[in-house]
Amino acid sequence: MTINRRRLMTWLLVVSLGFNLLVVGGITARVMSRSEGRPIPPNLSWILDNLEEETRATLRPRLREFGEVVRPLRGAVFRAQRQVNDLILEEPMNKEAIALAFDELRKASLEYQETTHTQTIAIFELLTEEQRKLALSFMDERRDPLDSRRDRDSLERDTNSRDR
Repeated sequence: MTINRRRLMTWLLVVSLGFNLLVVGGITARVMSRSEGRPIPPNLSWILDNLEEETRATLRPRLREFGEVVRPLRGAVFRAQRQVNDLILEEPMNKEAIALAFDELRKASLEYQETTHTQTIAIFELLTEEQRKLALSFMDERRDPLDSRRDRDSLERDTNSRDR
């Protein structure tokens, strides 16, 4: 069976679009759920979750400053995503224009990611070792989605082998 390259590219674009819409929708829903918006960058708010109120109060002004820096970068990511979406819906579909739009989306996303990583380091520099451990406890609670799939597959194999 021969795979049609154009059909494969179309499916990859559809999957990518779906994923990007999911991410943008999630971010938009989170921002819209608060009438005043988020005073600090949402990508860094998790750092405060397990810290004492005094430490939170100390960090909030710095995080607000960081929010002012990343807000235009996030806007650039959203605009680049909208450009990709618009191009995908155009008839006839222009693969080259879509590829260029995805390049712009990747560049905007990378700039946002690099900036937020730098900001994360700057915040963690201000914390003691114990505070860093508390802040990172959020990460310990997260699970690798592939782990649960592997666990489920393993359970199914064990169940099937016993049924034989």
